[in-house]
Amino acid sequence: MWTGEVEHGDSMGNKGVIRAGDVQWMTAGSGIIHQEMPQEYDGLMQGFQLWVNLPAKKKMIDPKYRGIESEQIPMVQKAVKRLNLLQAGLTEQKDRFETYPLT
Repeated sequence: MWTGEVEHGDSMGNKGVIRAGDVQWMTAGSGIIHQEMPQEYDGLMQGFQLWVNLPAKKKMIDPKYRGIESEQIPMVQKAVKRLNLLQAGLTEQKDRFETYPLT
C-alpha cells in the first residue's frame, strides 16, 4: 500500500488494516475468500496487487495469509536508493513467509 488504508478480512478469520508501507502476503492454494474495503482517508489512496500463479503441484496447498506492517520489512539503503527486502532468503528474519521461486 502506498497511501491510504484498506481493511482486510477473509474466510480464515484474518482481519486487519493495511496502511501505507504495509504488505499483505496471501497464498490462495485450495481456496480463500477475502475482501478489501477502502477506509475513509483524506487524500489519494494508492496501492497495487501482484498475482503469481503457483506451480501445478502446489495449487491445492492450504491457503495462507500474513499481514506485514511496514516496521517489520527490513530495508537496505545505499546513497539515495532504498529497497524493501521481502523475498525469503535475503534477510535473516526467522518468521519468513513461505515463497516459491519464479520459473
